[in-house]
Amino acid sequence: MHPNAELITRFYSAFAARDHEMMARSYSDKARFSDPVFPSLDADEVRAMWRMFCVSGNDIAVTFSDVEGGDERGSARWEASYAFPRTGRNVDNKIAASFEFDSGLIVRHVDSFDPLSLDPDGAWPGRGTPGVDPGGPKPGAVPGRRPAGALSKRGNEGR
Repeated sequence: MHPNAELITRFYSAFAARDHEMMARSYSDKARFSDPVFPSLDADEVRAMWRMFCVSGNDIAVTFSDVEGGDERGSARWEASYAFPRTGRNVDNKIAASFEFDSGLIVRHVDSFDPLSLDPDGAWPGRGTPGVDPGGPKPGAVPGRRPAGALSKRGNEGR
């Protein structure tokens, strides 16, 4: 297995085990992340996002498959299953992930999924961030982020 495919495998294995510190170590300090909910995060913000998901207390199950990795690019499919906080409805979010690597670390990570699959009853978008706070910020906002600042590497301390 290519070392970058191993990196992706370690990353999602860490997510399944809620090990945000291992996930954080997978990213370069120059990394960028985007998905339909968080369209533009820098390395510190994406590390804080994974920490938030891992320590949120939500009963999330993560599985992954179809891991591929080469010298510069990689991909995987993963699924997050959990109860949507606002409605309690079960969500099975199927995600296609693409990666770019530099020096054995993730420098670009894009997750693609249908945002309407998160809450078919219509609580999203605009009524909270899925899996986080049903009354929280609109999609694209980073929970705990002050308009003029960014999330710390440790998460939302100091809110």
